[in-house]
Amino acid sequence: MEDNKKKIIKKPVVKKKIVSKKVPVKKKVVSKKVVKKPVVKKKEKIEIKNIQDVLKIVGNKEYFEIYNGVNELDKSFFDKGMGGTFESKNQVRDFFKERVLDFLGGVYTDLKSDISHLRKTGREVDYIDFEVLTIPFKIKMLGANFGFKDFLKVKELIDVARKEINVFKAEEEKQEKEKEAKEKALNLKKENAESKDKKVVGKKALKKAGEKKIVKKKVQK
Repeated sequence: MEDNKKKIIKKPVVKKKIVSKKVPVKKKVVSKKVVKKPVVKKKEKIEIKNIQDVLKIVGNKEYFEIYNGVNELDKSFFDKGMGGTFESKNQVRDFFKERVLDFLGGVYTDLKSDISHLRKTGREVDYIDFEVLTIPFKIKMLGANFGFKDFLKVKELIDVARKEINVFKAEEEKQEKEKEAKEKALNLKKENAESKDKKVVGKKALKKAGEKKIVKKKVQK
């Protein structure tokens, strides 16, 4: 009986694979931020009309002292060529600096010219020339470190050289005046001598004319 009974075979339970459906991910919409460019303000240009404007804008005590020093050497130097338009305060400073350095270079050239002239007239100026030759180096030092102390070193050399050159110039002027006075005196003597000669000649001519008249009268009689 048991054999006849159908054997019940349990089929293996196959688990179905659960396939998860992919849920589409919504992409986040990133809004682009609009970056505003910074508004660049145009720098106002600096207008300069004279040296007073320069000193006011620079506002540096040493520059003012240098200005006074240049004035002592040449009062009229800053009267011209101090106007212009500049982008910044630094440009104004550089402009002032260049003007001062150019001025000192010109003074050096004038001193060398005076020394050359005095040497040609037989003056002993070698010791002055030696002092003046150090001026270009001092000017370079001033250009590298633009301050009143370095300016003063140049100015002191210029003052000493000018003083010594002026002594020679005064002697030369005195000699020229004496020479002119002598020439005038000689010219006056010549003029007086010539006028005396003319008077003598005139008197002789009158005398001869008078004698001729007397002779004519006698002949007529």
